[in-house]
Amino acid sequence: MPGPPAAGYSRPCSRMPVCAVRRTAGASSAPRSGTASAVTGTGPWTWTCNLQSCSANRTSISSIAVPVPGPPTASSYTSGKSGASFSVHRAEAGGEFKPVVTNTSSTSFTDTTALKPNTIYQYAVTSNADPALTVFMSIRTPLYNGWNIVGVPYSTAGVPATNFFASPVSTIYQWMSSGATAESSNAVLGSYQIRTTLEPGNGYFVKASNNSTLLTYAGNPGPASVNVTLKPGWTMVANPNTSTKTDIGTTWLIDNQPLSQAIIDGKIGGSVYWWNGTTYDSWTILGYNPLIEPWKGYWIVNIDDKNVNHTLTIQ
Repeated sequence: MPGPPAAGYSRPCSRMPVCAVRRTAGASSAPRSGTASAVTGTGPWTWTCNLQSCSANRTSISSIAVPVPGPPTASSYTSGKSGASFSVHRAEAGGEFKPVVTNTSSTSFTDTTALKPNTIYQYAVTSNADPALTVFMSIRTPLYNGWNIVGVPYSTAGVPATNFFASPVSTIYQWMSSGATAESSNAVLGSYQIRTTLEPGNGYFVKASNNSTLLTYAGNPGPASVNVTLKPGWTMVANPNTSTKTDIGTTWLIDNQPLSQAIIDGKIGGSVYWWNGTTYDSWTILGYNPLIEPWKGYWIVNIDDKNVNHTLTIQ
């Protein structure tokens, strides 16, 4: 299975408070689907989605939809949006809305972007008569067909790990560090251990056998904050809540001090990493301000020269 990023991969940003952003394209090799079938009339819109695309016929539009565990087969809404020209926008993980289709009079469109696995997307529409973004759909895509690094943003006490998945998955593994990796080495010290229960705040590796496996569990809310021990070397961590976390350089703590200070002091690496199914996406914590999404696990590294543990408070 994919291991933690090698030492040389992360270190260019590990000791600097601000460093260049290096972000790879997510799941760029995923197949893409064709165009939507032709429709006539002025609406309303009806939606169909899969991992590779979203297509729409125009129904009417209502308030924000609650994220569903995977793309819905159809959605309809009760109030309309006036206009003759429409633009559809998509936002990833609570981030900025970006156009998918612009200034079209058609009542249908196809989003042919290869969507990332296990990711929440929102769709919104504007028109020439109403330029305000109106969110009409929110989806969470399935896991990638292969290895995924995941987290669980709910209370998990007494819940078997297999209960979180709608389809059977592989044995679930957690990385357990056994030491820090030398600056000049590509060796990764530690091992993967099997887990039968999951805990909020920790990340896990799991392998799906198809591209429709969903993380579906929704139980009691996860804790507002959680402490994770960062041993020397790499640790997989996760968002323990269902809301996306931002500004982790100031809101997350290392031994009760801001994470940003620990990065500046050379105790903690300056980037976080997420396995998107084909490669690692990476974000510098202070320069890029990554969005830490629910349901995903991330790598973070303890590079303290004193070779000591640190306590990370995720909040």
